[in-house]
Amino acid sequence: NIMCGILGIINFDFNRQDLISITDNLIEKIHHRGPDGKGKWIDKNNKISLGHSRLSIQDLSMNGFQPMISHSENIIISFNGEIYNNIELRQKIENNKNIQWRGTSDTETFIESLDLFGIEKTLNMIRGMFAVIIYNIQNNKIYLARDRFGEKPLYYGKVNSSIIFGSELKIFQNFPNFNNQINRYAIDKLFKNLYIPSPLSIYEDIHKVEIGTYIEIDIEKSK
Repeated sequence: NIMCGILGIINFDFNRQDLISITDNLIEKIHHRGPDGKGKWIDKNNKISLGHSRLSIQDLSMNGFQPMISHSENIIISFNGEIYNNIELRQKIENNKNIQWRGTSDTETFIESLDLFGIEKTLNMIRGMFAVIIYNIQNNKIYLARDRFGEKPLYYGKVNSSIIFGSELKIFQNFPNFNNQINRYAIDKLFKNLYIPSPLSIYEDIHKVEIGTYIEIDIEKSK
């Protein structure tokens, strides 16, 4: 089930130029997941970088391009998945605010819902399968969320002093100076159960967002 690849970095180690080339390199590594386009967004303080490798399903135009920024410019997301009640959600948004949609993508619906209703309410209203990285520029927080079906994985963890998140472990393995220890407990579970249960991953300091939950990372406090 090939879909989009998503990734993000909270950067405490690199200058802007390095951050750009690291982000580009990591997007290349997951480009097989989404051959229709590559996008990145880096904030002006060089603290946050988001990347996206795109497979277009709903809106084939550039209107669905990611990472996507909300109309208000308060929120930016990198989204992998599909929202089944997209049209119904759009109606709810239109009932509450006057909006000129850029296109028909469910990513735009998701981001405008987040901006209007907040994360809790949006995640309760959405029906779909997804993993998403959300950066709320206003409160300087990152949210990582997965749907209740849990088909789309999302990992997060520390590599040196930076915090990384993404849709596959390849993102961590290709991050500069990655040398995380193998998690022996996770290996033990793998042999017993034939899978590694969340929130564990095969590496010590890297975790999987649990199904049907979200994680909030306060960037100011995360160093």
